Amino acid sequence: MRIGEEQLKKILVENNLVKEAKLEDYKKEAKESKVELQTLLVTKKIISEKDLIKLYGADIGVSYADLLEIQVPRETLKKLPEKIAKKYNAVIFEADESGKYSLAMSDPSDMQAIRFIEKQFGKKVNVFISTQAEIDAILDQYREEGFSEAITKVIQENKEISIDEEELEESATVDSVREIVQDAPIAKAVNIILEYAIKSRASDVHIEPRETFIQIR
Repeated sequence: MRIGEEQLKKILVENNLVKEAKLEDYKKEAKESKVELQTLLVTKKIISEKDLIKLYGADIGVSYADLLEIQVPRETLKKLPEKIAKKYNAVIFEADESGKYSLAMSDPSDMQAIRFIEKQFGKKVNVFISTQAEIDAILDQYREEGFSEAITKVIQENKEISIDEEELEESATVDSVREIVQDAPIAKAVNIILEYAIKSRASDVHIEPRETFIQIR
C-alpha cells in the first residue's frame, strides 16, 4: 500500500530511521527517478517493507500479522470467498474461541472494504495489517485447491496411448506425434504443475511419491 509522504516522514523521523534533512534528499531522488518515496527507501534498504508496515500499523493503531509464520486452515481461509479476498487484498487467517474472525489487509484504512466484509459475516472482524507479499502468499492458497483438483482429474482419466510403430514410421507427422503426447494424462499433469509453479514464482518443483499418494511441493 502507498503511505502518504507526511505520514511516512513522521514514521521515519520519530523512529530515528532517517534525519529530516536526509529525507528531503531522498524525496528529490525519488522525484527525479519517478518512483514513490517509500519504494526508494525500501530499495535502498533504509527500511524493509515488513518493518515499514509494522510501524505504519502501530501509527494507525492496527496490529501486524506475520502471515508467513501462520498456518492458515483451509476451512478458515474459505470463509471469505476468493473473489472478495482478491478484490480487497484481504484474507481471513484465524478465528478466536468466540468465532470472531481475524482479517489481514494490506490497507486496513480501507473502511469501505472492512464494512463490506463484516456485512458478509454479519459481525465485526479483528483487523490486522500485513505486507502485500504476505497477502499474496495466502491468496495463492485459493489456487492450490484448484491445482490439486485439476491434477487429480487428469490422473483419474486413466487414458492409455497405444502407438503402432509401423504405422508411426509410415504416416505419422511431427504434429500428430506431438498431439498424441500432449493429450496424455502425464503430459497434462506436468503442464499443470509447471504452470502453477511459474505463477507461484517457485524456484524448483519437488515430486515425492508416497505409499498412497504423490506429494508435490
